[in-house]
Order: sequence, then C-alpha cells, then structure tokens
Amino acid sequence: MAYDINGSYYIVIDWTSWTNNTVTNVPINRTTIGNFTYTVEYNDDETAPGIPDTVLVQITELSSINGYSIYILSLSIGIIVLIFTIRLKRKKNLI
Repeated sequence: MAYDINGSYYIVIDWTSWTNNTVTNVPINRTTIGNFTYTVEYNDDETAPGIPDTVLVQITELSSINGYSIYILSLSIGIIVLIFTIRLKRKKNLI
C-alpha cells in the first residue's frame, strides 16, 4: 500500500502465475464508496510485458450485509426458528 506522487492511494499485488485462455479473478474492494481504477499487467513466460488492461469501478452504495446487518440477520433467523420450535412443541402437546 502506498501513495503515488499525485497523492493517490494504490495497492500492488505481487505477481502470480496464470494459465493462458483461463479466467482470472481480481478481488474488488467493496467496503468504500468511490471510484477506483484496477490495472492488470502481465509478462509472458519469457518476461516480455503484455498489454495492460484497466477497469474503472464505481461503488455507489455499500452492501447491506456488513457486520451489524449480519448480526441482526442471524439474530432474527434464530428468533424465527425458536418461535416455530415452540409452536411445534405446543401443537404436539395438544394432540
């Protein structure tokens, strides 16, 4: 992680091997709203550089499933399961 001379924040991910004609996935940071530039650079097996590819990504809203949302979702599911379990037990006792 570093800043370039323009003050822009960037992250360098170390080189990894990649097989030709296969899909490669680049993880996208979705935790901050804003515009981001992802540039993929590569070398062939003889270290000749290839043509880099740049993708512009705009994050307009954060995912609704973050730390608190997951906690609330889990708690809600637990309460629903508990209610159904109690109802089933009551129903069995009435029969």
